[in-house]
Amino acid sequence: MSNAGCIFLPIHATAINISMEGILLQVEQPLEIHSQVRLCLSKELGHIDLAANVTWQQYNNFGCEFVDMAEEIRAVLDHVIYRHSQFGRLESLDIGY
Repeated sequence: MSNAGCIFLPIHATAINISMEGILLQVEQPLEIHSQVRLCLSKELGHIDLAANVTWQQYNNFGCEFVDMAEEIRAVLDHVIYRHSQFGRLESLDIGY
């Protein structure tokens, strides 16, 4: 998948933490619990987009669980997680809501 598939109005977000199962996002605009978002990672982060379900909220932090991830996306995500473990916070990203 590529960012070209992201045809929604983006919401700016910062990834606080990421794993193979999901991502912790910090956003200014609230997200609805049990809604699905589309995460569009920049070229530096693998140039992929992922679907995730919003599962919980604490203040402006939202926990999201990845859904329907293809094997090639898993491989790229594994690299992104390694980068996060080495350098801390990920770059900013856009999410579709």
